[in-house]
Amino acid sequence: MPVLTKCATASDVDKALQKSLRYLACGGPAGVDAPLATLAPRTRLMSMVTVLVIVKPPHSSAFGLSSANELFDTWFRFLVKQAFETVPQGEKDYVWYKFNIFTCWNLNTNRSIILVFDLRPAIKGRLPSPLLDSIEMGDMIDPYWIHAIFADELVRLQDEAVWGIRNLVRKIEVNRTTSTAPNPNYPALHDIARHAIHISETLDTGVKTIEMMMSEHDQFLADRENADRNSKKTGKRIQKRISFHHLMLSSLRSRSLSTKERLLNEIQLAYNVVAQYDSQISVEIGRAAHADSAAMKTIAFLTLTFFPATFISAIFSMSFFNYNPESDEWTVSKEFWIYWVVAIPITCITALMWSSWHKLFPMKQIGDGVLQPRGEHMAKHNMQSMAVKLRAKFKDSNVGSRV
Repeated sequence: MPVLTKCATASDVDKALQKSLRYLACGGPAGVDAPLATLAPRTRLMSMVTVLVIVKPPHSSAFGLSSANELFDTWFRFLVKQAFETVPQGEKDYVWYKFNIFTCWNLNTNRSIILVFDLRPAIKGRLPSPLLDSIEMGDMIDPYWIHAIFADELVRLQDEAVWGIRNLVRKIEVNRTTSTAPNPNYPALHDIARHAIHISETLDTGVKTIEMMMSEHDQFLADRENADRNSKKTGKRIQKRISFHHLMLSSLRSRSLSTKERLLNEIQLAYNVVAQYDSQISVEIGRAAHADSAAMKTIAFLTLTFFPATFISAIFSMSFFNYNPESDEWTVSKEFWIYWVVAIPITCITALMWSSWHKLFPMKQIGDGVLQPRGEHMAKHNMQSMAVKLRAKFKDSNVGSRV
């Protein structure tokens, strides 16, 4: 299928192309010829667009839309997000695909003009082939043949997106480890959860768009109840195709929701495993502290047992006491009172300093630095709110009394 790198006139297109499907690529509004320029006010062309023109063999050499013809215009948009398992360093691990499509179908000539915006190279490379290779000439008597083709492409991309995120979740499930110290990558888990949420969201909007598309197609068929048998048969066939794509998207949405639930389950499991591991560490710390406490109790018991005897021994070993073996007599110095004058005040001063230290510099409880300012802020906010309510109530009472 030939591609014209520059928009040509209708006669040039008819001379260059002898097939029933014609593809025309334009760099922007400046390159649009006169027939397409008539669509510019309605489509609000951006600076860079890709224009796909599909026509039946023209009955004349003229290409365009006359004012006497009946036109059927549609505009629909799809979004698809795909996440990747591995990406090169510094690149994003996801990509967004956009389908922003305007269609114009001529009732009398069955010609279709498709304007496709914001296509990525991966999708643009599929236009016109192989995306439009499945077109049948009989389908072109219904304007929604275009929608059926792009819905099929949407299902393909969404299927890759859903199974791509499923592979990421499955990788997390397979590589789950609980035998060693758990160290889950929480940022990566939440990034995957974000991708799963976006994919479910695009599937929800895609299903709604397809449902609206089916509703509009039903209305189109109802308005053409006097059409010939071939047109009705084609309309039903296209409606079944769109309905099939709707069913596929609905199934993919269910699959996406289950994948998201699996991912949330893995995130919750990661939190629980870490909490359980920390709990086990806390138990081990408690056991170690209990062992230390038992050792300290033993030391304290030994100290308490030998302290009285040690204290008495220390007193009697002072120079205030003297034992004379020859006379077998004990003598106590008359200056023994000096010991008590010095020891008792120092003991009292030490106990007083210890007590005063804890009163002057109390130990802060964990979280006081955060909870206390928060409580003061809440109390201040509550007082301000109460004051505002009282002023409003007082003002209303004054107004009522004046009335």
